[in-house]
Amino acid sequence: METRNVILERALELWAARGYDAVGVQELCEAGGVTKPTLYYYFGSKRGVLDALLERYAGPLLEDLRGPSTYRGDLTWCLEECARVFFRYAVQSPVFMRLFLFLRNAPAESEAAGRAEAFLDEVTDNFMYMFRYAAEDHGNMRGREEAYGLSFTGTALTYVRLILDGKIDPSEDLPYRVVHQFSHGIYS
Repeated sequence: METRNVILERALELWAARGYDAVGVQELCEAGGVTKPTLYYYFGSKRGVLDALLERYAGPLLEDLRGPSTYRGDLTWCLEECARVFFRYAVQSPVFMRLFLFLRNAPAESEAAGRAEAFLDEVTDNFMYMFRYAAEDHGNMRGREEAYGLSFTGTALTYVRLILDGKIDPSEDLPYRVVHQFSHGIYS
């Protein structure tokens, strides 16, 4: 495996297990079997490694969410497809999704949280736009697009965590059940 990829994979494993702030550059180098100058040559810094990981894994996830989060008149379909994308990533890229959840819950002022926040903002923005367009068809949604975008993101990521922890089966009907609960609430 190419040196750059080895560093990325070891960083992903370490950070997903223990968190970004808990692993120093020296430990990254030892895990990757490289020297600090080699790591700096490829990435410039520890943050550069994180940026490369986010580009490698978060970029495709964002791209996969863009299609289904584009409202086309059927909000339920959009939400189910977006949930399906999240759950598929939990199954196909569990180590990255665990890292992302770790980053998302890092202290707000930390470097790691800032990088995760940028990704999370882009995901949430996609959903807010989806709800904004859906509000044209469903007037009772107007003015609540941001709250819906944040709530759906939180709901989807909570289920991702449950999948990663083995507490829920990512069955074919899970997106339907999650969206039904999200859409209709506890009284449905």
